[in-house]
Amino acid sequence: MKILSLYFKNINSLDGESRIYFDRAPLAGGGVFAITGPNGSGKSSVLDAITLGLYGETFRFDRPAEHVMTKETAESFAEVDFLLGDDKYRAAWHVTRKNAHASAELLPAEMTLTALNGKEQVLEQGAAKVREKIAELTGMDFHKFSKSMVLAQGDFAAFLNALDSERMDILEKISGADIYADHKKQVEEKNTQAQAQLQRLERDLSATPVMDEASEQASEDDLADFKQQQGELNQALAEVEEKIELFDNVAVLVDQQESLTRQQQQLISQIDKKQQTLTEIDTLQTLSTFEGDVEALESKADVTAQSKQTLSTYQNEVAELQKQIKAASVDDNSAGAGAGAGAGAGSTQSPAEQRERINQLKIKQTELKCDL
Repeated sequence: MKILSLYFKNINSLDGESRIYFDRAPLAGGGVFAITGPNGSGKSSVLDAITLGLYGETFRFDRPAEHVMTKETAESFAEVDFLLGDDKYRAAWHVTRKNAHASAELLPAEMTLTALNGKEQVLEQGAAKVREKIAELTGMDFHKFSKSMVLAQGDFAAFLNALDSERMDILEKISGADIYADHKKQVEEKNTQAQAQLQRLERDLSATPVMDEASEQASEDDLADFKQQQGELNQALAEVEEKIELFDNVAVLVDQQESLTRQQQQLISQIDKKQQTLTEIDTLQTLSTFEGDVEALESKADVTAQSKQTLSTYQNEVAELQKQIKAASVDDNSAGAGAGAGAGAGSTQSPAEQRERINQLKIKQTELKCDL
């Protein structure tokens, strides 16, 4: 049992509300501490508040409610938070006067026991039930508690003078003898398991044949041979692993070589395409240098075509002129031969006009030849 805190009001000379935290600094880290002070300062009142909160009693007064309440007050209470193992509890004692008047009749004290494990749960109510439940949980009633946990001034001799059996029972409750009982149980269980294992080993040992000296020597020789073979096998295994590692490296290099070959082929293909493009560019550049000549040839070709067309036209005209000249010559001869036949029977033109026409045609023929 470990007391965590004490909260009380109007206990003896300590009027008003007071609170003490035993689980906080500086008391929590101080180890053993003492409650000191002059007579009447309230040292015993702190102990009274603890026993009132837990049991509703004090070791100094048979009827505590009539004696511990501070004079001229109408209410008094004590609350104790304590720990048992991992469980936290709060025991409370509370008393008031009728109509909350300081001089009125004192009403019966009320007590409650509450579990504080995550949420508050009232376990018991009423002085008798709370005392019984705390005795059940802690293993100590008020009589044992007042002789072990809380010793008032001059009462330590009561613990020393107690019967041996009673004092031993109190010490067991204080020290938590159940811990030793659990430890004893664990030791006994381990001892039982160890005995069972020992018996199994003894049976196995008795069933194992013992070799004679010659068999033992032969086994040692075999063991030496096996160790030598193991060494040789380990060496061979190391060589094989080294070769496997070498083969793995070769495989990696082969893969890298194939990859590089593919890359090389791709680069060659790209180079061929680039070279073809460059050739085309060079060809276009070469052709561009003859662009002016080509344009001049095309222009001359057009002129030649036009000249051929003009020549053809002239040739047609020459042929037509030649026909006309021949016709004119025939007409001239005919005119000389038949002059006497009469003017009405010949050409409409006179011979002089016809000769003038022929001369003009010859001049035009000469000009056409010159143009050609």
